[in-house]
Amino acid sequence: MTFFSSASRWLLFACLVYSPWAYGSTRPWTVEILNAWLLTCLVLQAMGWIVEKRFPRFPILPSACLILLLFESGWMYYNAHSYFDDAFEQFVSIPHPFPNLPGSCDKAATLFTLQTQAVMAGVFWLVLDLVSNRVWKRRLWLTMGLAGLSIVLLGLSQRAFQAPSIFWLKENTGSSFFGAYRYHANAGAFLNLIWPVLACLLVQSWRKKDANFERAFWCAALFLTVAGCFINTSRGANAITLVLLPLGGLWLLPKLNWGKASMSIPVRLVIALVVLAAIAIAIWGDATIKAKMRWEHLDSELNMDNLRLLVYEACLRTIPDAGWFGFGPGTFSIIFPFHTQFLGDRIFGFWRFAHEDYLQTVIEYGYAGAAVWAIFFFSGLAHALRRSFQAMIRTSDTLMFRASSLALLSVALHSLVDFPLQIASILFYVTVFLAVAWHRPDVQIQPHPASQNAETSKAAAKTRLTSNV
Repeated sequence: MTFFSSASRWLLFACLVYSPWAYGSTRPWTVEILNAWLLTCLVLQAMGWIVEKRFPRFPILPSACLILLLFESGWMYYNAHSYFDDAFEQFVSIPHPFPNLPGSCDKAATLFTLQTQAVMAGVFWLVLDLVSNRVWKRRLWLTMGLAGLSIVLLGLSQRAFQAPSIFWLKENTGSSFFGAYRYHANAGAFLNLIWPVLACLLVQSWRKKDANFERAFWCAALFLTVAGCFINTSRGANAITLVLLPLGGLWLLPKLNWGKASMSIPVRLVIALVVLAAIAIAIWGDATIKAKMRWEHLDSELNMDNLRLLVYEACLRTIPDAGWFGFGPGTFSIIFPFHTQFLGDRIFGFWRFAHEDYLQTVIEYGYAGAAVWAIFFFSGLAHALRRSFQAMIRTSDTLMFRASSLALLSVALHSLVDFPLQIASILFYVTVFLAVAWHRPDVQIQPHPASQNAETSKAAAKTRLTSNV
């Protein structure tokens, strides 16, 4: 491997750490930095492929979907009909080459989204090449697990010290922050991507002999992350964790090597201390009380004046106007206020996202683009599920496929009630999981019955010869 490929991969790992710590890459300037770093990764990897005189093979279906999505977004930007003037809150028409063909209603918003979409497509292909190497695949998994754990530790420490906001921010961010995420639902969606990774690492450590330190570390990390999922006050994320945890146990625990599943005294001591620490944080930080209060308010919020339900109703009315190709990627917050007049003063505030990724995708990309997005995402999930139950695949790869399936399933469920896929850091991790889902795993070579019988006969003959001597 050349210097260029190695540098590209290490920089990718740095981006995996940076993206959740930079406020979850939710602010425009943090997204721009992330895009610049990832673009550098892609350029370095392209140079590496040129120097190494190779070009990896990529699966046809997801690659075709990404190319189609990039083409649609590029076309909507190129043939944009207008831009939105924030000062006067109106659309200003601009010259466009093909007036009778679809185009974005805001050229600047579509360009910003197109840039992120392009680098994420490149990340998908880069990671596909990276995970073809077993060593780099292990490093990727470790980086994701440790980066996620660092966010968990930050969030738990904030709750333990009853911090009024993110530690390094002076402004009041409200009570819905966790870790470096200002919005608890984004943090919850991220944590539900991380705990399957940690569970996979824990099961892998238990398949090793004399790996007591690893077992203690990953067991503590997994417990803290699951505790963080419930200490965080996002009801949607809590419910998804509660549903997927038993499923994760059914999928991952059968791969645990029970013959090596012994717990030394240091491991038990570490686990006990971590359990006590999580309980103390939950009590001292009033996490259980806050979570209970949010769930108690659920019944009173489920009525016809619920703002989210009103937004969903407005989105359903907007979709027919979006047509086959939508209003343009990244334009939801701009066009949404123009489709809420029928609600009068029942809806208020600025809605940057629809809090329902599927509806927002149809509005921005239209029926055609949303269908391609669905094929790209759900074919990856289906591929990971299929691979995870194939007997010929190595156990380590099987665990990765099952963990990726859990992570993708969690974000698919969360997208029904919120906007995880609109957050750059979460989209980044989801792209990595999809690449892992599509990679070609190592296959265990089973000895042929005839050759196995021959080896048995040789061993028996050798034993008889030794006994005769």
